[in-house]
Amino acid sequence: MENWTSDLGLNKVQLARVIGTVVATIKNESLEGRKLLVVQTLNKDLEPTGKPMVAVDSVGAGVGELVFWCRGKEASFPFKREDTPTDCTIIGIIDSKAHVSKG
Repeated sequence: MENWTSDLGLNKVQLARVIGTVVATIKNESLEGRKLLVVQTLNKDLEPTGKPMVAVDSVGAGVGELVFWCRGKEASFPFKREDTPTDCTIIGIIDSKAHVSKG
């Protein structure tokens, strides 16, 4: 089954659930003070698909929340692009499952 995605023009934004946090004792200095979370990509029926990934949190998400995330060069857009080494960033929190189209 395919991942739930929404095309916002530049890249695909994907749906996921935050399933954990990451503690890093050593990381790139531009990531200091930034929260790293483990996200599980979901399909259109909100079922897990693929392997969990680590994402930089740009919106204050927490464990258990539904979120939108993006990959690629767009993942660095919420930050100073030249300074933040990320390929996976949480860019939005979904406040209700009712907002997710299942059709």
